[in-house]
Amino acid sequence: GRADQTTKIKGMFIRPEQVAALVERHDEIVKARVVASREGEMDAMTVRIEAAGGDANAYAKTVADVLKLKAAIDIVTPGSLPKDGLVIEDQRSYD
Repeated sequence: GRADQTTKIKGMFIRPEQVAALVERHDEIVKARVVASREGEMDAMTVRIEAAGGDANAYAKTVADVLKLKAAIDIVTPGSLPKDGLVIEDQRSYD
């Protein structure tokens, strides 16, 4: 296993530093969390962005530039993401 939060999604490694770079590109973003899940047999990625508003299309473009993958964008109100230190949350199970 890994000691850090680096996670492989759709064959690409997503690293916490990439998520930090995403947040730095938009002043209005408080923090962000990448959520890996499964839709059928496919990996799915959602980026939850804590911001007071903002443009989901602009965020999606930045996600594609920085993380090299397309993702669903979920804009949530500031303070709503858990303060558990996770930047990348893997909800997939392979049972």
